[in-house]
Amino acid sequence: MEATSGSGATGGLVGRRRPGESALYFYVVLLLVLVALVNLVVGWLLGRLWPSGRSTGPESYALRSAARELADQVASVNEDLHRHQGRIREVNQELLATPSDESRGMQSLVASVAEIVRINAGLQDKLSAAEEALKEQGRQIDSWITEARTDPLTRLPNRRAFDDALARRLAEWRRTESSFAVMLIDADHFKAVNDRYGHSMGDFVLRRLAEVLEVSVRKMDLVARIGGEEFAVILPGAAAPNASRAAEHCLSAVGGHEFRRGDTALRLTVSIGIAPVKAGDDGESLVRRADEALYSAKHAGRNCIYLHDGQECQHVGAIAGDADIACTQAGPVAAGAQVPSPASGDRTLGAGAGLCRVPGPEDYRDLDTVCRDLRARAAQLFTA
Repeated sequence: MEATSGSGATGGLVGRRRPGESALYFYVVLLLVLVALVNLVVGWLLGRLWPSGRSTGPESYALRSAARELADQVASVNEDLHRHQGRIREVNQELLATPSDESRGMQSLVASVAEIVRINAGLQDKLSAAEEALKEQGRQIDSWITEARTDPLTRLPNRRAFDDALARRLAEWRRTESSFAVMLIDADHFKAVNDRYGHSMGDFVLRRLAEVLEVSVRKMDLVARIGGEEFAVILPGAAAPNASRAAEHCLSAVGGHEFRRGDTALRLTVSIGIAPVKAGDDGESLVRRADEALYSAKHAGRNCIYLHDGQECQHVGAIAGDADIACTQAGPVAAGAQVPSPASGDRTLGAGAGLCRVPGPEDYRDLDTVCRDLRARAAQLFTA
């Protein structure tokens, strides 16, 4: 009777899941789900960042390597789990074969339970190691994603990050009609900086220009470097007047900044094009309008701001009522010199076409004088 009771107790232990075994299985399933989700995220990122699937860049290689490592981790965890389940079944079979002798049965039972504890502890260690490896890979992936969306020179968001942010703003605009504007900023005569001071100074100027632009806009605005000396800013909640004021602030901040590196110092100007979002805009059309406004600022003489209102490009002075703003042909000048600006008597175009300087009669009079002097000098040389 006592032996039967002992056998019944043993059978009960066999029939029931061991203490802690349910929690362990739950932990295993949770970890497998987590690894699978990370694999899905990596796959999505590979498709999103490199849709062609043919990129051989370092970021692509790193992400693909991470995906392979995660797949290996899943396979390893699955293998350990199956091995654990197989060993548990073996122990159960040993318990079912427990002798009817009570003392020997209890010894076998204690040994089996100890074996189960040992197996569970070993699997727990492996799962903990897998979890740590998974966290480390997650941190590496975060770092790679950040690098893939960051300009290496200025540490600003790059064109890819700008395009993604613009797509989100456009989606929000379509849902809520929350206004925003895109501003394109291009350094004037930047090639002259590289030619005169060298590319090292040019890189320094770009880094400092990025810093000046970042502190000149709001925290909520996104400043990105999208080309060589071209920057883009997304201005959430900014209609034409607010975007114009933001552009004026950037123009003034850059023009008043001294770009100094060692004994070399210079001043720089920028040209700015603005495009507030309009009904029917997509990312391409919005950036194209801002680019047309930037081209108008360049064509008008640089160091000024134009805005594309959806119909035409206008100088921001004609919109904001600031008749003192005018475009100049100034390139980079040495520190201590003043960036040239039109005198009060300079000619300007009408408000509809902007306030940028065009040649006046006095310019042509000076040119005629120079030509007469040159002809007289040439005559002297030929008769000598």
